[in-house]
Amino acid sequence: GPYAIPADNPFARHGSFAPEIWAVGFHYGPPLSFDRATGDFYSSDMGTHAVEVNFEAAGSRGGRNYGWPIRSAERTRFPDLVPVIPELTNPVVFFPGLTYFSLAGGFVYRGPHEPRLNGIYVLAEMCYNRFFGVRQTAGSWATAVLLEPRRFYLYAMGEDDAGRLYFSDGYGREVYRLYDTRTVINPTAKPGPGTYSANFLVTVATATLGARVHYT
Repeated sequence: GPYAIPADNPFARHGSFAPEIWAVGFHYGPPLSFDRATGDFYSSDMGTHAVEVNFEAAGSRGGRNYGWPIRSAERTRFPDLVPVIPELTNPVVFFPGLTYFSLAGGFVYRGPHEPRLNGIYVLAEMCYNRFFGVRQTAGSWATAVLLEPRRFYLYAMGEDDAGRLYFSDGYGREVYRLYDTRTVINPTAKPGPGTYSANFLVTVATATLGARVHYT
């Protein structure tokens, strides 16, 4: 059909942005995808010191500012800059220590016969070949390193019509399918080890579906 801009685009009548724009504040042109089961929107982006994952629930009207160049993950870079959209949106999770690396993916896994992978947002960084998993459960986000293949050059990542995920090796020129090895992913705690007061809140989460976390 003919080119058109939806009348309800968040910047359709905003003088500072082109009317086609739906969100601002990204560092690089991030990988974008939609969860085929829920319609939720995901994007991953590279900051100055971390890989960020952004999320908007299905039905969002958009118009958010994800912070760049004023902020990267939780760090403020230029406090004196005044953003056109004053309210900055934080990433739902970020992976510190990754700087200016190339990203592949991500996609929410919705393939058949892999119930533990179902609903995990999978992305990968292409320098150290690490695959990360991000899952939302009851409003909390859990993360894990899913895979670290050796002697491998991650070239691209994609999904098929059934929701299975694939990635390609630039060295061997082969394509692999992501599947569950049935390994239990260790839980994470925020904040980390330390001494805290008796009423201090500690969040414990794991990307493993149905896992029971025991603590003392």
